[in-house]
Amino acid sequence: MAIFYGSFDFLFNISSSMLDSCVLSLWLCSAGIFSLFLLGNFTSYNFHKIFVFILNTFSILYIIMLSTYGLGALFNLLENLSIVHLCLWFGSFLLINLWINLSFYKIKKSLLYVFFIVVLSLNIFVFYAIIIRITQYSFTPERLAVLALNLWLLIANYLSVFKQKIALKFSFYLLAFMALFLGFFANYISFSSQKYQLQKLESSIHSLELDYIQSKQYYNQIKNIKNTLHNLNKNYNNNYSFDDFLKNL
Repeated sequence: MAIFYGSFDFLFNISSSMLDSCVLSLWLCSAGIFSLFLLGNFTSYNFHKIFVFILNTFSILYIIMLSTYGLGALFNLLENLSIVHLCLWFGSFLLINLWINLSFYKIKKSLLYVFFIVVLSLNIFVFYAIIIRITQYSFTPERLAVLALNLWLLIANYLSVFKQKIALKFSFYLLAFMALFLGFFANYISFSSQKYQLQKLESSIHSLELDYIQSKQYYNQIKNIKNTLHNLNKNYNNNYSFDDFLKNL
């Protein structure tokens, strides 16, 4: 429920509106209603079926929410578009849902194959989008995190369908390893790649004859890279004016 509400808040940006408290009240009320099923003697209820019912109810709501966001992004109805985040959230959500259902039920192989293809399609789209972004604008810790999470989702998806005995254990080990790797090396990799991107951009400008509008565009690109470098390393000086840019032409 917390994940659902947090996702809703992030995607539709309701935190500053009156809708925020209304939605939160709705989820808390729903939690109270669902909890009524669990009162009394637990042995008189098939607990796991109730749990899966609650899970799948929120699963349907989550899918509706993500589908609505996808349609809003497709028809340009939302201000902050994040299709890559949408695909990653959707894939991770489906994977966790599969894990919980597998702990209670034996799912047909045909359904598992459909699940694998759906999540694989999301993986392919995210890889395509993030690689293009990295090629154009180089690495940042956020892009590295998206790349690592998508790789983890791809491997976990494969294991959950074809190697179920080791899926959970290996998936969590892999996730822990990736988190450690990003914690130690994400900033270093990003700083080096952004610096290389800056050098390549500055060297390419010298061979161009730029008008005022083009100069402004290139200046903004360089300024953005310098700001990114400063965010990665506070010792990096990002003071850079348009006059400085013109002097270096």
